[in-house]
Amino acid sequence: MSASIRLTSLKKNVTIYTDRETPAESLIDNVNHDIQISSYEQTAKQSEDYWKNAWNNFDIKIDTDITSQKLTRVNLFHTMVSAAAVGSGKLDASVGARGLHGEAYRGHVFWDEMFVLPFYTLHYPTLTKQLLMYRYRRLDAARLMPSRKITRVPCILGSLAKLVMSSRSSCI
Repeated sequence: MSASIRLTSLKKNVTIYTDRETPAESLIDNVNHDIQISSYEQTAKQSEDYWKNAWNNFDIKIDTDITSQKLTRVNLFHTMVSAAAVGSGKLDASVGARGLHGEAYRGHVFWDEMFVLPFYTLHYPTLTKQLLMYRYRRLDAARLMPSRKITRVPCILGSLAKLVMSSRSSCI
């Protein structure tokens, strides 16, 4: 008895809208329009063009050490992928603690983007502006936080506070 093998090719395009950036009454129309005019080939071409342009913009070449070259490039890749959606200008979001590469923080947003702002400022200044505006739009809510009674502080915050206080004298 011989088994027949049937190969199937599956192509999938996804478009996402929320009522934060699109009026609720036109969500379905926008989604349907995007799906109708898009194709896998178009999406693949846009991705290829994006990454070719991105690597031309921010690549760092290290000729003397292949391991350092690979590690530098993987970190550049993660830095860009973590902010790629924000760079579209359509999202009011920040850089996630683990980007889209891990579930450890479950989408929580800390202040991690502050560490990569110099990189974004050099290569993508409009992205830096978007990230700073994300923080600016949350200032009023942040100002209310001290008035809340906090009964338990996670250990990581206590450890971080001790580290910051002990290193303050060496800060520039």
